[in-house]
Amino acid sequence: MVKIKGVNLSSGLKSNEARFGKESLKRLLDSLSDEDKKVFASTILDSAWYPLDVFVHYIEKSFEQNYKGNVEEYKKTVHDATELQLKGVYRSFLALGTVEKIVHELGRITHQYFQGITVKTEELAEGKVRVIYEGFEKQHAFYEISVQAWWEKVLGMLGIAKDIKVQIITSIGAGKGILELLLTWNKK
Repeated sequence: MVKIKGVNLSSGLKSNEARFGKESLKRLLDSLSDEDKKVFASTILDSAWYPLDVFVHYIEKSFEQNYKGNVEEYKKTVHDATELQLKGVYRSFLALGTVEKIVHELGRITHQYFQGITVKTEELAEGKVRVIYEGFEKQHAFYEISVQAWWEKVLGMLGIAKDIKVQIITSIGAGKGILELLLTWNKK
């Protein structure tokens, strides 16, 4: 079973509440299955592990209820959550040098956010890196929008990249157990 670190859930909840309010968040959590509600009923610990399936159910419901299917609006909340996640110790990764090196290092520490997922990065050319996540299951397909938005925000936070694009090359929904992204940018 693929698991995700609680910081993803807590930052997602905080960003959602900030954008839509407490009542909206309550309605969203009430709309989840009884099994998923159990996870959110207790305090979410940033350092604890939770089933990725539960988080995917939460973001699918949020996308449907709060965003009415608007991907770009949903990505704004992911961007806000990413900023919350990268405060503190993880922010230091954004000062490692070249964009390529930062992408590689962030891929390398993915085990701190996921259990059951591995990440490989491959520099294809200057300003062009392939990132491959292995271990996702087909039911996690919606989560790829979050991963895509996460990389968009991270690259934007560096302050040394412009014209940032994060393309999905192989979708989780294809059922191959991977998510393949192509990250491209130009130096500022």
